[in-house]
Amino acid sequence: MSASLPWIGGDRSGALIPPNILVAISIGAFSLVFGSLLPDLDGRGRIRWIIGPMLGAMALVPPLSSLMVRGDISGSLFYLGGEGAVIFLSMSVLGYMAILVPLKHRGIMHRGSTSFVFAMAVGAYSLFSAGLDMPQFAVVCLMAFTGYAWHLALDGSLLKG
Repeated sequence: MSASLPWIGGDRSGALIPPNILVAISIGAFSLVFGSLLPDLDGRGRIRWIIGPMLGAMALVPPLSSLMVRGDISGSLFYLGGEGAVIFLSMSVLGYMAILVPLKHRGIMHRGSTSFVFAMAVGAYSLFSAGLDMPQFAVVCLMAFTGYAWHLALDGSLLKG
């Protein structure tokens, strides 16, 4: 009996979740959570101060999950220590700089069209950084859109634009 999980390395014939679907679901889950918090970037509350590190972590998810699902655990660790650290820091700084942009509360960040733009941006980044195919791209975009739109629906501003 093997001690490794069936979808990480080794034989993938008995995988509970196929590796290509697992990559899309893991990226989509992180983008769903991130998208549900992102509209509050224009608020004055405490939530906007965690957007920087969340953006940094979100930038790591596609390439890191792609490496891990393919069974390259050591490559994942080297990635985190090298270029992954640079990506995390630069995207965290970018996220903190976004706080400085003066945005009207419940303005452009609370429009339905922004959820579509967010979904396409996350999908495009994931497409190129994780090497997704089109069905995976569609799953990631749908989950990112759902997270963002979920926040807007709860705020009552989904149908504004």
